[in-house]
Amino acid sequence: MKISKEIKIAIVSIATIIAFILGANFLKGRNFFKPETTFFAFFDNANNLTPSASVFFRGMNVGRVTRLEFTGAENPQIRATIVINERLSVPKNSVARIAVGDLFGTRIIELMFSDETEFLRNGDTLIGEIETGFMEEIATQLMPVASRVESLAISLDSLVMTMNAMFNEQAQQEIQNSIQDLSISLNNARNLTSTANRMLADQRENVNEILTNFAEISNNLNNVDFASTVNSLQNTLAQADTLIQRLNEGEGTLGLLLNDERLYEELTNSAANLSRLLEDLKTNPRRYVNFSLFGRNRD
Repeated sequence: MKISKEIKIAIVSIATIIAFILGANFLKGRNFFKPETTFFAFFDNANNLTPSASVFFRGMNVGRVTRLEFTGAENPQIRATIVINERLSVPKNSVARIAVGDLFGTRIIELMFSDETEFLRNGDTLIGEIETGFMEEIATQLMPVASRVESLAISLDSLVMTMNAMFNEQAQQEIQNSIQDLSISLNNARNLTSTANRMLADQRENVNEILTNFAEISNNLNNVDFASTVNSLQNTLAQADTLIQRLNEGEGTLGLLLNDERLYEELTNSAANLSRLLEDLKTNPRRYVNFSLFGRNRD
């Protein structure tokens, strides 16, 4: 019997779909080849529990949470559907506790078996509890930190993208040119420093001579008796003050000249008369000098 091409394609498609469904459920923790038992647990607060959360018993993953829902409109509780995919006999009055699975605050269901000898059946209810302990406190404190770290990572990613956009080929070329210009400037500064050092070396003798002269001048100034000089200056000023005082009081010839107004006027008049006499002498010299080689003429 020959199978048509269309039937082959249909068989392959169905097999692919089945394999995809089985694989997806396997990744979710559901295994069709193991027996599954469904239980329910009621909580006043889900405490960040999510569907597909893992169910653990004595540190081993034995199931998953398949559904979370409210039980009613007034004063509702949260009902969690828990599927156990291991061959476990769960005693009555066992506890399904919402706990913290890691430091990042991932919520899990932890089964706590009771000492009862009778066991629950499929569809029975577990006692729901919420863990409040050390791990809960740590998770509560670390959740804001984790959020901040995530925000920081996003910001760093944006910064890296911005930097990559900024440092394109043109920007890299400009930066390279700037570095080259800076290198040239540093070389020029180095050459200038070398030139200045050579000039200082050539003028070192002159500089040393100037410094020596300054040292000699400083020593000479140190050797000067400033006290005697100041005393002599004070004595000179005192004598000048005495002389000025005597002149003001009219003592001596110079004092009389400075203070006697009559004598000053007479000397002024005499000088004026002498000036007129000299002027007349220049104008009429024969009036004052009359001589002849043959003797004086007689009228």
